[in-house]
Amino acid sequence: MDEDRKLLKKALDAAREGHKRWHHLLHRREELETMLGDLHGKPQILKELKTKMQELDTLLDTLEEFSTEHIETLQKRLIHAILNQYPDERLFIEKTSQGLTKTKAQTDRLQNLTHLTENTLEALDKALQAGKGIRGFGILSYIFGNSPTIVISQYLKRTEDFAKETLRVIEDTHTETLDPLNPPLKLLYKELQLRWSFRRLDRVFTPIHDDLKVGLQFLKEKRQNAEEQQNALEKALNDWLERFSTS
Repeated sequence: MDEDRKLLKKALDAAREGHKRWHHLLHRREELETMLGDLHGKPQILKELKTKMQELDTLLDTLEEFSTEHIETLQKRLIHAILNQYPDERLFIEKTSQGLTKTKAQTDRLQNLTHLTENTLEALDKALQAGKGIRGFGILSYIFGNSPTIVISQYLKRTEDFAKETLRVIEDTHTETLDPLNPPLKLLYKELQLRWSFRRLDRVFTPIHDDLKVGLQFLKEKRQNAEEQQNALEKALNDWLERFSTS
């Protein structure tokens, strides 16, 4: 039984390292793929870059076995082996596992909401900046380039779509109270249903934009707290696995 636990722990550690390596290489490949679009007219560099990507693809294929599912399977087998030897530890592992499931779900929800809120703010900010640009160039804005009113309308439509999706996620996932974020987000969506004007950009949307920035900061702090709780639980679990795999 001792040998089984030690072998499983060794396999789990190797799988985790393999997964980290896979994730790093995948990120590197995505960076190289982004660079491809900037290399037109540079055939030699483009050829070298494609060769490098093929090499990364080969390495990624060799590391595919170290998937998240494989790591979870090994960890469950190791926990089962430990509990067979130390049944009194069952309460600890059940409590820790439940806590991890809850905090991971919370972290994922808050991460998604943070991303959506950032997109909402970015689109609204571009609409406000476009409005300010018109004041700087006046009638010239309509003579040269795209119509500013069309540009603003497009950004406000994007803002509305992101705000609607953010509100939907909050409602569907029953996310805990987000008071600094909910009121300006709901007000923003309500105001976007009305016809916009340059006066309303200043008097209505600019204050909402400022309030949303406060809500986003609150959301980031809440996400950070959830991540810290998750990290603490993961450390407690890993320490437990280490201790009872070698004892």
